[in-house]
Amino acid sequence: MRHEEHMDHWPPRFPWRDSLTTMGRGVLLDRTQHWISVQCQSEEALARLWWSLLVEPGDSQAGALIRRYGTIGALDAVWAATAETEQIPMAAIRRWGPRMQSDLLRRTLNMAAAQHIRFVGPDAPEYSPGLRDLGDHAPIGLWVRGGANIEWPATVAIVGVRAATSYGVQVATDLAFAVSDRLTVVSGGAYGIDRAAHRGALAAEHPTVAFLAGGLDRLYPAGNQALFEQVTRRGLLLSETVPGTTPTKWRFLARNRLIASATAATLVIEAGARSGALNTAHHALQIGRPVGAVPGPITSASSAGTNRLLREGLAELVRSAEDLCELCGMSRKDGASGSVSENEVLTAEHLRVADALSARVSRSLAEITTSSGVETARVQSLLSELQVLGYVLARSTGWVVSEQWMRRRSGASSQ
Repeated sequence: MRHEEHMDHWPPRFPWRDSLTTMGRGVLLDRTQHWISVQCQSEEALARLWWSLLVEPGDSQAGALIRRYGTIGALDAVWAATAETEQIPMAAIRRWGPRMQSDLLRRTLNMAAAQHIRFVGPDAPEYSPGLRDLGDHAPIGLWVRGGANIEWPATVAIVGVRAATSYGVQVATDLAFAVSDRLTVVSGGAYGIDRAAHRGALAAEHPTVAFLAGGLDRLYPAGNQALFEQVTRRGLLLSETVPGTTPTKWRFLARNRLIASATAATLVIEAGARSGALNTAHHALQIGRPVGAVPGPITSASSAGTNRLLREGLAELVRSAEDLCELCGMSRKDGASGSVSENEVLTAEHLRVADALSARVSRSLAEITTSSGVETARVQSLLSELQVLGYVLARSTGWVVSEQWMRRRSGASSQ
């Protein structure tokens, strides 16, 4: 594509300060005019709107300009530039120039007003102070749906694979449910672990936050629409991309840095060898946030990434809600231990399968299925999970419970 085709809208033919008038009040819907009156009460707010429209997530050249000259001064410099300068390289001009259109701003504001999406800057309560730790890669502002008041220091990111196993879904749901009275659960709104984490918090009737990779007018994935409506009513949907933006692989990866930095710690529940959840964990590690991981069966590809994080010492072992709260810097509840609780990671199905076993006599898969009343495929999965936790042992003749399980059950019955 020719260079001129990239630069039709640069330099812009109108002052950015006048962009709300040069677009013509007649092309704005009444609700958009109201939106502008509420959202654009200062030049700073309008300048941030323009920056959000111009740049892609994590654009460090824009961040450096704003850090040096301020939001308004940096935009003035870009608008006035007629050629490459030391502060504004041509590569940046080529990226930003095509978006310097008043019509594009008008369409964006119409979409935001129609979907009740608002735009906030770094001083707003919806903007986590932790995002500032991203430096020049921090978001210029956030697009928001929902009205929950989030205490950002008391938040935890729970992330993992989209194609989660029943074990991963159960753990994510149970942990989110158990900690949501002390920590706000933050995730990415995807299928699998993300959805389970959001649902766990909502089931406990507590807020949850979803950072999305695209515009908040086109919620993705479409199959989670009902979930997003629940999150909007009780929590927050957040994005750094303007309405109308399509989620792409690059934007998903860029979004992960927001999840990692906005929260006190990141927990990974199931992650393949190249999972995006590992990308979130590495972002957290880069800015000094603690990372935790839930172990999974060594035979499960969905746990290859989490098990590697634990093996390499990059993540703390999380086995319970108390472990997770401790990871986030919170003290344990009185009398709480670090062991798995029947009300946390272990489910009723785990207990039914374990109770169908003996410490001395091996039981076959068919015998366990009959005794526990759990279907065969599910029993196989539960046995693998219990084996990882050290509660059952596989023998050539079948399955038995371990001494660790017997001590656990003895301790529980004596309390």
